[in-house]
Amino acid sequence: MLPYCRPALSKQYLVGTQVPDWLLYRPESFYANHDIRCVLGDRAVAIDRSSKHVSTASGQRLRYDGLALATGSRARRLGVPGDDKVCYVRTVADSQYLRDRLPGASRVVVIGGGSSGSKWRRSLYRPAAPSRCWPPAKLCCHGAASTGCPPS
Repeated sequence: MLPYCRPALSKQYLVGTQVPDWLLYRPESFYANHDIRCVLGDRAVAIDRSSKHVSTASGQRLRYDGLALATGSRARRLGVPGDDKVCYVRTVADSQYLRDRLPGASRVVVIGGGSSGSKWRRSLYRPAAPSRCWPPAKLCCHGAASTGCPPS
């Protein structure tokens, strides 16, 4: 998928108010019109700054004039019994997986009380299916409480 706005996964996309194309920073035509080549699904394994080349895992050697290094990240896995039932949300596919299962949920627990966890909890809040936050909101939502963090 082309570069997209990940914070919107926890708000507009999760609750169904936006479609995946809305998440894109730019439409596909923008890249073509500006002679920008997006290489998706191939990992950069080496950068030669002196010759301005990037080598990829598939063996490509790509020349660049300007290089945006977007390393990404991975969610830290819990590593506890039952974590096979935990939804980790880092991608559109992850968010869609969760979005498809929310309508039938009777309870939701959000693990993580930082900015992202608080936003998720707020997006998921429904009186019919209360969400819970761990650590408890009073310990972790300090910066988000003024924006209406739902009660624990």
